[in-house]
Amino acid sequence: MIVRHGWRLPPRHPEVQAGSVIVHGQPIDRRKSTGVFYNGALYEVREISQRELLDSGPRDAFLEWQDRELEFVRYLKVGTSQDASGLVVTLANRYDLTLTHREPLAEFRPRRILQVLRVQGLPGFHIHGCKPFLRGE
Repeated sequence: MIVRHGWRLPPRHPEVQAGSVIVHGQPIDRRKSTGVFYNGALYEVREISQRELLDSGPRDAFLEWQDRELEFVRYLKVGTSQDASGLVVTLANRYDLTLTHREPLAEFRPRRILQVLRVQGLPGFHIHGCKPFLRGE
């Protein structure tokens, strides 16, 4: 089931791996996937460590957060930079607004960080129920 505004996964859902395709929060067959499907575009990604994010500062990444109380996984597309107060994370939220959020490094603990390598499609358009491009098709 695709939730209208995305992000939510059913409780106890199998963990989504780097390289899986996400359509508004719903995983697609990870064996065929090439990236993360977000906001109308398919992103090819690779998993990186927090240290890599801080050292190399990739300008595009996805952060995966788990909310223990609500039991859902949230993917946020970010741009990052660093200053004296810690990591400055620019988040694109579910309504495509851009927010700037400062995270002290000690509190910056996403479950997974996915660096964007390549983009297919046109970002900026919601395509509800659209089938993403999958490897081998």
